[in-house]
Amino acid sequence: MSYTLAEFINKCRFSLTDCLNEQGQDEVLKLVKSVIFDKKLISECFPMGVSDERRVLFEDPELGFCVCSHVYENKKGFPHDHGPTWAIYGQVSGNTEMMDWERVGAQGSDGSFNAKMSRNYTLRPGDVYLYRVGDIHSASCSALSEVIRIEGENTDKIKRSVINVFQ
Repeated sequence: MSYTLAEFINKCRFSLTDCLNEQGQDEVLKLVKSVIFDKKLISECFPMGVSDERRVLFEDPELGFCVCSHVYENKKGFPHDHGPTWAIYGQVSGNTEMMDWERVGAQGSDGSFNAKMSRNYTLRPGDVYLYRVGDIHSASCSALSEVIRIEGENTDKIKRSVINVFQ
């Protein structure tokens, strides 16, 4: 079945309406996996000629979740969390080098903390990954990379922790 962006949003909304917890997140993860190669949906999320690094395609006024498209090229990410929310990354095209990080030591009085890399892997087209609340990761790519991202709330509006890389 092929989806429009509006139909995809409605499916996400339905999955999250009764379950804003991990069960709802898991349902949205399954949905993203099922549509990651849907040409109709992807063409709406990534229209020809539009290469904004981040576009919020939809932000739900009641539940707060967002559907975003990301177009990266030659990007070196830094370790970050998503504050009080979660995010699902669906790799549409290109590859994204991901690193997972773990906390090291105690949190500072300013809320900052140290982290060290714990895992390195590549998201390839069709790969979908859920970062739960508190998960720390970084993303980098050298060539063009397109990612659809579902966020529990708009990460443009949240406060993130300061994370220091610990070697």
